[in-house]
Amino acid sequence: MESDKDLRKLLSQLNLPLGKLNEFIVNGIDEGIWITNSGGYTIYANPTFTQLLDIPLVTLREKHLIDVILFDDKTPSEIFLSPSSSDPHSRHEIKLLKNDKSTIWVMIGASPLFDENAKYLGSLFMVIDISQRKKAELENQNNQAKMETSARLASLGEMAGGVAHEINNPLMVIIGKARKARRLLKPDDENIAELTQALNDIESTGRRIEQIVGAMLKLSRNQQVSKQQETPIDEITSELLILVSERFRAAGIKINVTMPEKFTFECSPIQISQVLLNLFNNAFDAIKDLETKWVNLDIRKTESSAIITLTDSGPGIPAHLREKVMMPFFTTKAPGKGTGLGLSVSFAVIKDHEGSFEIDSTSPNTCFRITLPLHRGQALALARAA
Repeated sequence: MESDKDLRKLLSQLNLPLGKLNEFIVNGIDEGIWITNSGGYTIYANPTFTQLLDIPLVTLREKHLIDVILFDDKTPSEIFLSPSSSDPHSRHEIKLLKNDKSTIWVMIGASPLFDENAKYLGSLFMVIDISQRKKAELENQNNQAKMETSARLASLGEMAGGVAHEINNPLMVIIGKARKARRLLKPDDENIAELTQALNDIESTGRRIEQIVGAMLKLSRNQQVSKQQETPIDEITSELLILVSERFRAAGIKINVTMPEKFTFECSPIQISQVLLNLFNNAFDAIKDLETKWVNLDIRKTESSAIITLTDSGPGIPAHLREKVMMPFFTTKAPGKGTGLGLSVSFAVIKDHEGSFEIDSTSPNTCFRITLPLHRGQALALARAA
């Protein structure tokens, strides 16, 4: 063909063999090329692929493809291990394991290689780095989740305000009548001790309802109006326990709080309360039907940080779900029971506070650990100093 002649002429003028041209092309393209034999071990990888994983070719040749590709439910290993399952036109978004054990998102296509007798020889993989796109998608999902949550909280705040108003008016009447009835009691009234105790119980129950309504109203305010300020940690925990203790007690769940010392730290108290309330609600749903039911809230202060650890009696989050549970809209709850926004929004809130939100994989139970700087900007200053 005329194009072949033109190519050969150009190569002749450049004194460049055809094989050398192919080598330039393979080594120079932005797409990773990875070839494995029929046993799944690396035969060849171009520089783009080895640099993507930060693994030298000599080391890569010792690795099986299941040591490099992190398979999941959407992309099972059979797609790459079985030549009959490989579609040369299909592309899969999946994670690869780098040399430092971190992961990277790629778009990968697998093409089986056969000899003239249709014997399977191996596979050719074309790999494109999509990590930046995935990062942008995750940021967009987080922003969408935060906007949806903010909208819900704004609506909830309006509703809570109306409910609080409707409850507080008759509640004040009940408390006032109980006090008046107690004053009208005479020392010689029959059963005065029982009546006094009953009226005291009515008033104390009314006060508790008043506290719950106040905590609900405060916690339901829009996050965006919540400014960071010096806040006593025990103020957050006491209001939190007002909201959850009765529900947990009724379900037979014991709450243990460990706080060796009280302290203040700079935070948005409403947002931190929302994060902790979400963790308590998740713990309740996870352990309410277990035989052993408890939740431990441990709060400690270091020289520069507040460390909040919440552990429940559940068996922990499976390893393959630990990363997913932090993603927006992912939930392990039954349909209609969860939105998948709670942990992802909580993660974003703690990140906005310059802190860390993580799952403790070393704990035999479900354990979340939140680390927050005592003062805003402290984490950045310490990082720069280091």
